[in-house]
Amino acid sequence: MKMFKKIICLNIVILLFLVCFYFAEAQEGISISEEQMKLLSGEYCKEFPDKLEKGEPFKCKTMDPFSGQTLTREIIGKEGDRCHYIQELPGGGKMECKLSPEFVKAMVQEYRDTMPIKSENGQTTNLKMDSGGKRKYMINSKEVTNVLQEAINCKECVMSGPGHEQ
Repeated sequence: MKMFKKIICLNIVILLFLVCFYFAEAQEGISISEEQMKLLSGEYCKEFPDKLEKGEPFKCKTMDPFSGQTLTREIIGKEGDRCHYIQELPGGGKMECKLSPEFVKAMVQEYRDTMPIKSENGQTTNLKMDSGGKRKYMINSKEVTNVLQEAINCKECVMSGPGHEQ
């Protein structure tokens, strides 16, 4: 569980490193495919927060910055007042969530806060943070800094597969 938490926390930092690495290597003649660049930049999943917020079925792929694996995020849709969401995990695992409206709201905001944003001058920024350097979200009157970890702790999300046996 601690390793998964570290992966979530470092995901954005590693993503930035890989993008910077790509540009440095591309200048030296070593390149990453256009497909890999789109996966790294989050281009395929840019609609994900809006779809999650509405509970609309949606499927996209992203790249895990640690393993380099292409992973799928899929919103199945609404089930009553909950949103059914499945995310592949590195190594063949999966995380299945049935999120309450409070968790959907917080998770949507967390995804929006961590998505790459291009400014008019072409620079990319990735995180909107408070003055303390950590994002904070309210879930059921509780302040949290990692929505996904809180969803796992509250059994809104359950991990399964290799390394996640229960």
